[in-house]
Amino acid sequence: STGLTVCYTFRLLYYLVISEFNFYSLNMINDKSYKMMKGMLGLIFLIIMGGSMFMWLMFKTPYFILLSQGMKMMTLLMIISGMILGYESSLFSLNYTLKTLNKMSMSILSTMWNMPIISTFGVNFYIILMGKKIYDNLDQGWFEYLGGQNFYKTLFFSLNYIQFIYKHNLKIYLLLMILWIIILMMMFYLNSLMSA
Repeated sequence: STGLTVCYTFRLLYYLVISEFNFYSLNMINDKSYKMMKGMLGLIFLIIMGGSMFMWLMFKTPYFILLSQGMKMMTLLMIISGMILGYESSLFSLNYTLKTLNKMSMSILSTMWNMPIISTFGVNFYIILMGKKIYDNLDQGWFEYLGGQNFYKTLFFSLNYIQFIYKHNLKIYLLLMILWIIILMMMFYLNSLMSA
Protein backbone atom coordinates (compact mmCIF):
# COMPACT_ATOMS: atom_id res chain seq x y z
CA SER A 1 0.00 0.00 0.00
CA THR A 2 2.92 2.35 0.67
CA GLY A 3 4.38 1.73 -2.76
CA LEU A 4 1.05 2.26 -4.53
CA THR A 5 0.37 5.44 -2.53
CA VAL A 6 3.76 6.85 -3.48
CA CYS A 7 3.17 5.68 -7.07
CA TYR A 8 -0.09 7.59 -7.29
CA THR A 9 1.34 10.66 -5.55
CA PHE A 10 4.40 10.79 -7.79
CA ARG A 11 2.24 10.27 -10.89
CA LEU A 12 -0.07 13.09 -9.82
CA LEU A 13 2.88 15.39 -9.12
CA TYR A 14 4.35 14.57 -12.53
CA TYR A 15 1.09 15.45 -14.26
CA LEU A 16 0.62 18.65 -12.27
CA VAL A 17 4.16 20.02 -12.24
CA ILE A 18 6.26 18.56 -15.04
CA SER A 19 4.07 17.12 -17.78
CA GLU A 20 1.78 18.84 -20.22
CA PHE A 21 -1.97 18.29 -20.29
CA ASN A 22 -2.38 15.01 -22.18
CA PHE A 23 -6.08 15.21 -22.96
CA TYR A 24 -7.99 16.66 -25.88
CA SER A 25 -9.82 19.95 -26.11
CA LEU A 26 -13.00 18.51 -24.62
CA ASN A 27 -11.32 18.47 -21.21
CA MET A 28 -10.08 22.06 -21.12
CA ILE A 29 -12.24 23.18 -18.20
CA ASN A 30 -9.84 24.29 -15.49
CA ASP A 31 -9.85 25.47 -11.89
CA LYS A 32 -7.59 28.45 -11.26
CA SER A 33 -9.22 29.90 -8.17
CA TYR A 34 -6.38 30.93 -5.87
CA LYS A 35 -8.82 31.57 -3.02
CA MET A 36 -9.93 27.95 -3.24
CA MET A 37 -6.30 26.81 -3.35
CA LYS A 38 -5.56 28.73 -0.14
CA GLY A 39 -8.63 27.21 1.50
CA MET A 40 -7.62 23.72 0.42
CA LEU A 41 -4.11 24.31 1.78
CA GLY A 42 -5.64 25.20 5.13
CA LEU A 43 -7.81 22.09 4.98
CA ILE A 44 -4.76 19.93 4.28
CA PHE A 45 -3.00 21.23 7.38
CA LEU A 46 -6.15 20.77 9.46
CA ILE A 47 -6.52 17.19 8.21
CA ILE A 48 -2.93 16.35 9.14
CA MET A 49 -3.18 17.97 12.57
CA GLY A 50 -6.64 16.47 13.19
CA GLY A 51 -5.43 12.99 12.25
CA SER A 52 -2.48 13.34 14.60
CA MET A 53 -4.71 14.53 17.46
CA PHE A 54 -7.23 11.75 16.74
CA MET A 55 -4.42 9.19 16.91
CA TRP A 56 -3.27 10.56 20.28
CA LEU A 57 -6.85 10.48 21.59
CA MET A 58 -7.45 6.89 20.48
CA PHE A 59 -4.13 5.39 21.57
CA LYS A 60 -3.35 6.72 25.02
CA THR A 61 -0.01 4.97 25.37
CA PRO A 62 2.24 5.22 22.33
CA TYR A 63 3.89 1.93 21.44
CA PHE A 64 7.56 1.78 20.60
CA ILE A 65 8.01 -0.02 17.30
CA LEU A 66 11.47 -1.44 16.69
CA LEU A 67 12.21 -2.33 13.08
CA SER A 68 15.22 -4.22 11.86
CA GLN A 69 17.54 -2.71 9.27
CA GLY A 70 16.04 -4.91 6.55
CA MET A 71 12.50 -3.75 7.33
CA LYS A 72 13.60 -0.11 7.24
CA MET A 73 15.28 -0.65 3.89
CA MET A 74 12.17 -2.49 2.63
CA THR A 75 10.07 0.60 3.35
CA LEU A 76 12.51 2.84 1.49
CA LEU A 77 12.71 0.33 -1.36
CA MET A 78 8.90 0.30 -1.66
CA ILE A 79 8.81 4.10 -1.72
CA ILE A 80 11.50 4.30 -4.40
CA SER A 81 9.90 1.56 -6.50
CA GLY A 82 6.55 3.35 -6.18
CA MET A 83 8.17 6.55 -7.43
CA ILE A 84 9.66 4.73 -10.42
CA LEU A 85 6.38 2.98 -11.19
CA GLY A 86 4.46 6.27 -10.92
CA TYR A 87 6.90 8.01 -13.24
CA GLU A 88 6.74 5.20 -15.79
CA SER A 89 2.94 5.09 -15.71
CA SER A 90 2.77 8.86 -16.18
CA LEU A 91 4.74 8.56 -19.41
CA PHE A 92 1.93 6.46 -20.89
CA SER A 93 0.27 8.42 -23.68
CA LEU A 94 -3.43 8.30 -24.45
CA ASN A 95 -3.12 8.52 -28.22
CA TYR A 96 -1.15 5.34 -28.77
CA THR A 97 -1.56 3.05 -31.77
CA LEU A 98 -1.24 -0.71 -31.90
CA LYS A 99 1.75 -1.12 -34.18
CA THR A 100 2.01 -4.85 -33.52
CA LEU A 101 -1.43 -5.46 -35.01
CA ASN A 102 -0.09 -6.11 -38.51
CA LYS A 103 3.07 -7.91 -37.45
CA MET A 104 3.79 -11.58 -37.05
CA SER A 105 4.26 -11.35 -33.27
CA MET A 106 0.56 -10.62 -32.83
CA SER A 107 -0.33 -13.77 -34.73
CA ILE A 108 2.12 -15.87 -32.70
CA LEU A 109 0.90 -14.48 -29.37
CA SER A 110 -2.76 -14.91 -30.27
CA THR A 111 -2.29 -18.53 -31.30
CA MET A 112 -0.22 -19.18 -28.18
CA TRP A 113 -3.04 -17.98 -25.92
CA ASN A 114 -5.73 -19.81 -27.96
CA MET A 115 -7.16 -16.54 -29.27
CA PRO A 116 -7.57 -16.59 -33.04
CA ILE A 117 -6.36 -13.54 -34.88
CA ILE A 118 -9.75 -13.15 -36.55
CA SER A 119 -11.65 -12.51 -33.33
CA THR A 120 -9.03 -10.23 -31.79
CA PHE A 121 -8.55 -8.40 -35.05
CA GLY A 122 -12.28 -7.79 -35.36
CA VAL A 123 -12.58 -6.59 -31.78
CA ASN A 124 -9.52 -4.36 -31.63
CA PHE A 125 -9.02 -2.98 -35.12
CA TYR A 126 -12.48 -1.61 -35.82
CA ILE A 127 -12.79 0.06 -32.43
CA ILE A 128 -9.41 1.75 -32.91
CA LEU A 129 -10.41 2.79 -36.44
CA MET A 130 -13.69 4.24 -35.16
CA GLY A 131 -11.81 6.12 -32.44
CA LYS A 132 -9.47 7.61 -35.04
CA LYS A 133 -12.44 8.76 -37.14
CA ILE A 134 -14.13 10.31 -34.10
CA TYR A 135 -10.88 12.06 -33.19
CA ASP A 136 -10.41 13.41 -36.74
CA ASN A 137 -14.00 14.50 -37.27
CA LEU A 138 -15.03 15.74 -33.85
CA ASP A 139 -12.00 16.80 -31.87
CA GLN A 140 -10.10 18.34 -34.77
CA GLY A 141 -13.19 19.72 -36.50
CA TRP A 142 -16.31 21.70 -35.55
CA PHE A 143 -16.49 20.15 -32.10
CA GLU A 144 -13.36 22.11 -31.20
CA TYR A 145 -15.50 25.25 -31.16
CA LEU A 146 -18.55 23.75 -29.48
CA GLY A 147 -16.64 21.80 -26.85
CA GLY A 148 -13.84 22.74 -24.52
CA GLN A 149 -13.37 26.49 -24.22
CA ASN A 150 -16.75 27.47 -25.64
CA PHE A 151 -18.44 25.24 -23.07
CA TYR A 152 -16.33 26.95 -20.40
CA LYS A 153 -17.36 30.42 -21.63
CA THR A 154 -21.05 29.48 -21.79
CA LEU A 155 -20.89 27.99 -18.31
CA PHE A 156 -19.06 31.08 -17.03
CA PHE A 157 -21.68 33.50 -18.41
CA SER A 158 -24.60 31.42 -17.13
CA LEU A 159 -23.00 31.20 -13.68
CA ASN A 160 -22.52 34.98 -13.67
CA TYR A 161 -26.24 35.36 -14.37
CA ILE A 162 -27.15 32.95 -11.57
CA GLN A 163 -24.78 34.79 -9.23
CA PHE A 164 -26.47 38.08 -10.16
CA ILE A 165 -29.82 36.54 -9.19
CA TYR A 166 -28.41 35.24 -5.91
CA LYS A 167 -27.08 38.67 -5.00
CA HIS A 168 -30.72 39.71 -4.69
CA ASN A 169 -31.59 36.53 -2.82
CA LEU A 170 -31.37 38.22 0.61
CA LYS A 171 -33.72 40.98 -0.53
CA ILE A 172 -36.24 38.42 -1.76
CA TYR A 173 -35.92 36.47 1.50
CA LEU A 174 -36.49 39.57 3.63
CA LEU A 175 -39.45 40.63 1.47
CA LEU A 176 -41.05 37.20 1.88
CA MET A 177 -40.38 37.35 5.63
CA ILE A 178 -42.13 40.73 5.91
CA LEU A 179 -45.04 39.40 3.83
CA TRP A 180 -45.30 36.38 6.13
CA ILE A 181 -45.32 38.62 9.23
CA ILE A 182 -48.07 40.77 7.69
CA ILE A 183 -50.16 37.66 6.96
CA LEU A 184 -49.67 36.44 10.55
CA MET A 185 -50.68 39.83 11.96
CA MET A 186 -53.81 39.82 9.78
CA MET A 187 -54.66 36.30 11.02
CA PHE A 188 -54.25 37.37 14.67
CA TYR A 189 -56.34 40.48 14.04
CA LEU A 190 -59.12 38.48 12.38
CA ASN A 191 -58.97 35.90 15.17
CA SER A 192 -59.31 38.65 17.81
CA LEU A 193 -62.33 40.11 15.96
CA MET A 194 -64.06 36.73 15.81
CA SER A 195 -63.44 35.92 19.49
CA ALA A 196 -64.74 39.31 20.71
